[in-house]
Amino acid sequence: MSKTAVVYSTNTHPVYQHLSLLSIESLRYHSPTIPILLCHYGPLNQKLRKKFEALNVIIHDKKLMQGSISYGLKWYSLVQAKDYDRVLSVDSDTVFLDPVEDLLAQADKFDFYAREETATRSDVNRGGQIIPKLVIDDKMQALRVRLGSQDMPVFNSSVMLFNRSYHRQVIQRLPLFHELFCDFADNRLEYPATNAFVTEEVTGSLILGLPPAPTYGFWTENQVTHLNNWSAYDTPPFGTMMHVGHGHILQWMKFFGLEAEFKEMDKIYRLHYHEKDLLIHPLKGVLEGLLE
Repeated sequence: MSKTAVVYSTNTHPVYQHLSLLSIESLRYHSPTIPILLCHYGPLNQKLRKKFEALNVIIHDKKLMQGSISYGLKWYSLVQAKDYDRVLSVDSDTVFLDPVEDLLAQADKFDFYAREETATRSDVNRGGQIIPKLVIDDKMQALRVRLGSQDMPVFNSSVMLFNRSYHRQVIQRLPLFHELFCDFADNRLEYPATNAFVTEEVTGSLILGLPPAPTYGFWTENQVTHLNNWSAYDTPPFGTMMHVGHGHILQWMKFFGLEAEFKEMDKIYRLHYHEKDLLIHPLKGVLEGLLE
């Protein structure tokens, strides 16, 4: 029987630490026994450590990684899961709505599952808002030829499933991942996209395409829902998981009546972000309508 683990990555930023705790609480509520690994980069305060341990989380203390590379922590954390056969890599700003076993049972055909990142193949119309295409095709193709990497989608890395130990192939490519990511970040290599926020996903696409490249499938909205996409639906879907997005977590808590959690996260956000940024986003009206 294959060994499966859910892997989280976080660092010393209080918002992401508390979001990870919220996500793991939702996972544990629905899936009491599945192994959970938390790779924490930098010091973890004892109060939070005890909360994670109470949820039977295996904590791996890692050296703090600063700068833009911190956006790629999830790829480095795969090393801690090398002894598992199936690995579900999960961002901290996700919430489980059903047992994760339900999701895993639907996703065993391919080596790798993820959502395709928005607007990486074409412009996207999201509820009347046009998101311009992010990837510059000729530059991306030139890099693929240079690296010997086949054409792979740019995946959204918030929820990635590695089946049949495929993550061990990725672990072997981490030195190249690190080199490419840093070269993009430091302008030593021409970046093949218009938005730096997807640098780790572009880099991930390039290393996933190296031989042997995985077979892959896409999560559907009824498996992994993205809150950002709700505005495109008359009746928004709910998947086994929802990628809320750290900027929308307060609205999520209000929607589900999590008043105590809302007050705690609201306080944390106000310490680390400008107040004007908290409640202004494209889905504010959608969520307020659902709350009425």
